[in-house]
Amino acid sequence: MIPRRQFPMPSASLTAQLWDADTLPLASSWRMPVPAPVLDEFAACCAGRHFNAGFASNGDLAGLDLPLLRGFTTRIGVELTTGTGVVWVTNLSLERFDESAVKLFFAALGNALGKPMEQYGRLYEVRDTGQSYRDRPIPISQTRAETSFHTDSSARYTLPDIVGLLCLQPALEGGDSLICSATAVHEKLRAAHPEDLRLLYRDFIRDIVTPGAGQNSIAENHFPVFSYGYYGSGLTFRYMRYWIETGCRRAGFSLTEAELKAFDRLDALLGSDEQVVQLRLSAGEMLWLNNRTIAHNRTEFHDHEVKPRRMLRMWLER
Repeated sequence: MIPRRQFPMPSASLTAQLWDADTLPLASSWRMPVPAPVLDEFAACCAGRHFNAGFASNGDLAGLDLPLLRGFTTRIGVELTTGTGVVWVTNLSLERFDESAVKLFFAALGNALGKPMEQYGRLYEVRDTGQSYRDRPIPISQTRAETSFHTDSSARYTLPDIVGLLCLQPALEGGDSLICSATAVHEKLRAAHPEDLRLLYRDFIRDIVTPGAGQNSIAENHFPVFSYGYYGSGLTFRYMRYWIETGCRRAGFSLTEAELKAFDRLDALLGSDEQVVQLRLSAGEMLWLNNRTIAHNRTEFHDHEVKPRRMLRMWLER
């Protein structure tokens, strides 16, 4: 018998990160150009030194002398945890720094922000491999498809606190980032459909696509969509509907009609024009997200034959 724990809901309304499509663009705290002194410090650190092609992925980042960068990441960390949960980093020019230096800056910033998680390697290349996640259990990041709103990692014991994305080359068309406050959606469900919200505080089995997570233990890979205090303090949102449905099917477990209805309402709110902010990253720009409270998605994209879309991702724990 597969256990179905019912997790308690918070009794009081949540007040943090309640932004929507109208209010987030009006805030300035989440848009962070890299300060000129931080760029100058990084340039000086790189001057006269040769970093091999794999240093950003495998080198000792703690050995880099970048105190101003660490100060900048403190601001980012505050915004991710107690602010909007979103940081858009700009002003890192590919005209000033070559691609290997931009990768190193991204890796050094992530390393100062949290502990890199290595399930996919320190820097994971998000690219279209020409495959479909509907044909075989591969991460949707390896396709060009729209992903649906989700948080990263389908494995019970692998939870990135922060997800970072670096753009090296935007797609010819599409591939824009879509973000939504899961906290705001939570409170909308509480107000209008509390019975659905309660169901989302149940355990759900997930299919496992995260490397090293134990591919044969799917019946043990269960956790709630929403929880409060289960992973530490505050709200945690962990969701990708497709991996819930395929995981339940593989485990021989049927979702109830009421649960499917709750997913429908959740998806409708996550994808609503009132909640979603759409961003298009340019080369050298980064997007950092609180993976516990911010749902993300992307639009389907089409590549240039010579210059395909190229993104790097980091998972961090704090």
